[in-house]
Amino acid sequence: MPPGAPYRGFILPYSIRVDEFTGLPSDYPVVPKLHLLTHTHTDHLNGLSSKSFGYTVVCSEDAKQMLLRHEVFDERSLFEHGIRAEKRRTFKHLKVSPLKRKDGTLEHGGRDLLQTIPLRTPTEFNLNGEDVVTITAMDANHCPGAVMYLVQGSQGSILHTGDVRAEPSFLESVAKDPFLKPFLVQGGTRTLDAIYLDTASVWSSAEPPSKRVATDGLVDLMGRFPATTHFFVNAWTWGYEEMLTAIASHFGDKIHVDRYKHSIYSHLSHEGLLRITTREMSSTRFHACERFDRCEVVERSAKTVVYVNPVPMGSGDWSRYLDATREKLHYGEDVTSLLCPLWRHSPSSELQAFVKLFRPHRIIPNTLDQGLENLDWIAIDNMFRDCLSSHGKSITESILEDVMKNISEGDLSVKLDSWAELAGDGEKGDVALKNLEGGGEAIGTATQWMTPDEKGLKKLQRIQEHLPESLKLRLVNYIAWAKAKIQALAEERLREESQTRSERSEETEDDFYDDKGNTAHRIFAGSSFTRSERSFSAPVEGESGFFTPVSSPRKVQHHRQILTASPTPPSSIFNQGYASWFTPITPPKRLSNPPLKTPKLKKVTSILSPSTTKVNAVRPSATTKSRLEATSDPTSRSLPPSNLAPAHSSATPHNGVARLPHRPEPSPEEKNGGLKGRRGAESL
Repeated sequence: MPPGAPYRGFILPYSIRVDEFTGLPSDYPVVPKLHLLTHTHTDHLNGLSSKSFGYTVVCSEDAKQMLLRHEVFDERSLFEHGIRAEKRRTFKHLKVSPLKRKDGTLEHGGRDLLQTIPLRTPTEFNLNGEDVVTITAMDANHCPGAVMYLVQGSQGSILHTGDVRAEPSFLESVAKDPFLKPFLVQGGTRTLDAIYLDTASVWSSAEPPSKRVATDGLVDLMGRFPATTHFFVNAWTWGYEEMLTAIASHFGDKIHVDRYKHSIYSHLSHEGLLRITTREMSSTRFHACERFDRCEVVERSAKTVVYVNPVPMGSGDWSRYLDATREKLHYGEDVTSLLCPLWRHSPSSELQAFVKLFRPHRIIPNTLDQGLENLDWIAIDNMFRDCLSSHGKSITESILEDVMKNISEGDLSVKLDSWAELAGDGEKGDVALKNLEGGGEAIGTATQWMTPDEKGLKKLQRIQEHLPESLKLRLVNYIAWAKAKIQALAEERLREESQTRSERSEETEDDFYDDKGNTAHRIFAGSSFTRSERSFSAPVEGESGFFTPVSSPRKVQHHRQILTASPTPPSSIFNQGYASWFTPITPPKRLSNPPLKTPKLKKVTSILSPSTTKVNAVRPSATTKSRLEATSDPTSRSLPPSNLAPAHSSATPHNGVARLPHRPEPSPEEKNGGLKGRRGAESL
């Protein structure tokens, strides 16, 4: 499971562990008797790549085939370019075939740890010789091979969703499922004891369009481009296959995919993806090949290439985006990037509709933030309280007691301090933005229209909205303080990035190396500017004084007013509200002991004559011509003419010919604005 899953992945009271395959402490009270795998995204495979793992794992047939053929990108690239002689598959140790003797008989020693169960087929498992459970796998509408598990036994019935997209069409199929019907509010006779719920996007309040609405709008936009236009579909992880099927169906053409995707699609039980894809890059104008190693048609073709990126987006924004893009295309504006609002996780509105179908006794979130010390669990429990049965029992009563204890002992402030520091540093780390393809226009368009991840400050605000009133009053000072810290860190980052862009736009070659020298000095020379100077001190009972973020001296002039705590002790805040606890102040204008700055080299305005300011205004002498012609000789030690410095270069002439550090040819990713290496936890 993703980090922070409750009970270390166990679905209590059963000794069954889901999507978590790491080791347990020796004194942990529960020993796993069975492991379940919901799907093959990497954040659900923790510990499964270890060669020492030796337990049976239950999964779908598609998930098994995808696991046994899994290759990380670096290994795929080495094999494709002939550097690696054979494919290196991450999970091949989970199935080992027995050796054959010379006479053809098999020796002992083979094993297959992946036990598949068919969809919608109840299967019995004996956990400990006495406790028998029946497990039924059902499609989760998340990605190929992804399933939910219904576990039934003597200790109750539990539904584990894994990762799920509970859009309206999915809810309709759930209501008709004969294995879930007994647990539905309408017509059912039994009640689920618990739903282990996908809460990856629970803090989003957006109303996303259905997958069908998203792909219909996408192919409509694609059809408005000239018939010679090529498209690169950025299906950067499993779960965006709906774009491929919609494009193939609408245009009647196949999609070019790379060797790895094609091998996966050829082993899935649903043959539709195999029928609509091809390895022949020149046979189609639609491409979904390796995004870090795109085919020659996309990279080197003179034809126009439009990049298609999936992003989270609300229904209202999607309608407005469609209208705006259609207008651009109608008036002949240049459009090289398209968006598609495909959601693989459900926001809070869809999750609440899903839970209301069953009204279980309780829900358990599958995704929690460890740094929040269960505050998010309490808020989620309160958010879904109206979706539970009338006999539902809150699972967070004991958790609430622990939070109250941490407040009284002052531990919560220290833990929130650490979380706020990380949250503030990660404010810009949106997964969709990290995985965009298509350069500057793609980033600008996505930033304008997409629904950003709910984390950091926004996540904390949503949590505060759903906390019980009694706890909200006790936490008002801590939450307000954490908000201020996140806000300050985020604003400081924006200022630093803006200043960096401004400096980079004006710097010369010497400026670049000088900046590297300053960075090295800050790291190795013990500069007075350290991370601790920018950090806050968590509010402690009885403590007084300001806590103020300190920035780099070269950024001080760009500071805006930021919120900082007043000397009022938190104990006096409980009856006042947190608004009066903050007052804007202006940070100091200068700091002592600023970082040393290496003096810049003087710029040379011309490579031909130090006294000449424009190269074009000077007619080279015969001597200069002979020197330049000499550089074209392969045996010459001078740099070739292509490396001569331009008139504005800061390089120093040597014997009439300027020498510059060699700059390699930019990679295809750099030319096309790719974000190579910025893969998310769910990337291929």
